[in-house]
Amino acid sequence: MFTVLEIDNDRLLTKEEFSVLVKIRAKYSCEKCGKTLEELKTIEYSKFGKNYTRIFLQAHHKDEDKKNHRLSNGICLCITCHNKEHQERKNEGLRERNRLGQASRASKAGWKKINSMPEEERKKWLKDRAAKIRESRIKNGTYGKGRVI
Repeated sequence: MFTVLEIDNDRLLTKEEFSVLVKIRAKYSCEKCGKTLEELKTIEYSKFGKNYTRIFLQAHHKDEDKKNHRLSNGICLCITCHNKEHQERKNEGLRERNRLGQASRASKAGWKKINSMPEEERKKWLKDRAAKIRESRIKNGTYGKGRVI
């Protein structure tokens, strides 16, 4: 048998190993609000003839990459803090998109302005715009990880 401390933080684990080891490392408590397993709600239910217990304590991927099951990428959160974490990330993305002007991209006035530009100027503007977005995603660590919403 091994302990969590003996596991290499950068070793890729299975989904099940990741979930269990992150919770064990956090001593079955939320790393954000500090609620323990005893304080959290559990639900007993049956599915396909098997009995299950649903614990509202979850392993969260810090980098939002659901395939990155490295112990160093995990944090144990209660369901409330986990939902808040995802909402915060979503809001950060919206703020960033607004800051870069992507939210106004769809406005007719904006597209009219872009479409009224001479072709070469429009191509240059779009290329510069794509470069700004790419730089921002590289800076945020989201470049190459799929669409960020």
